Amino acid sequence: MGRHDDLWSLFYMLIEFVTGQLPWRRIKDKEQVGQMKEKYDHTNFLKSLPSEFKVKENKIVYFFFFVL
Repeated sequence: MGRHDDLWSLFYMLIEFVTGQLPWRRIKDKEQVGQMKEKYDHTNFLKSLPSEFKVKENKIVYFFFFVL
């Protein structure tokens, strides 16, 4: 695990703080969680962010989906 994984963890933590949970919260199997994360449309997370994040929505998407 490296910096790449740390940034994804930060992203998921921020989303969980804002929304209260993640879609795979109740799943115990790590492999199944990994598959959900790969298939999940992460732009859905951005819809639930506060308005302060909306201004930079395109930059957030670019950062997490093209840089990582």
